[in-house]
Amino acid sequence: MAACRICGRRRHRGESFASLFESHVVRVNDCWEWMAARTRAGYGTAPEGYAHRLAWESVNGPIPAGLNALHHCDNPPCVNPTHLFIGTKADNSADMKAKGRARGRSRPGSLNNYAKLTEAIVAEMRSRRAAGEMVKSLAAEFSLDRHTVSAITAHKTWRHIA
Repeated sequence: MAACRICGRRRHRGESFASLFESHVVRVNDCWEWMAARTRAGYGTAPEGYAHRLAWESVNGPIPAGLNALHHCDNPPCVNPTHLFIGTKADNSADMKAKGRARGRSRPGSLNNYAKLTEAIVAEMRSRRAAGEMVKSLAAEFSLDRHTVSAITAHKTWRHIA
C-alpha cells in the first residue's frame, strides 16, 4: 500500500484525496487549520510540499513556476483555498508590509518593534543639537551611543521626522 500524499502514513485505503485532506483539517471560524505536521513558523507540511500549496492546487490546478500560494488571512496553518492567492515573493513582502507585519526598517520610528526612542525624543535631540548641544552630552542623557545620536541628529536615521 502506498504512503498517503497528505501525511505520509500507510494507513489510508481507498480514500479520495479530498477526504484524506479533510481528515487532516479542523475548521476554526473561516480558516481550515492543518493538524498534521507543521513547520516552526506554523505552516502545514505534507510529503508533497506545503499543505496550503496542496490545497490551492487541489482546487485550482498547478501553481506556475516562480509563484507561491499566499495567505489573505495571515494564519500560517490555514489551508482554506478561498483564503489563498497566487503571487511572487515580492507580492508576499508587499502584502506583509501593507498589513503592518514587516519587521525592521519597513516600520518607521516608534512603530518598529526594536525602537528604544519616540518621535518626540528624536525631535528634541535634533533641536538641542541644532542649538549647539554636544553629541556626547545628548548620548549620556538618553543612554545612547554617541554614534547613534550623531546618526539621528544628522538625519541618517529616523528620516521620517523633520
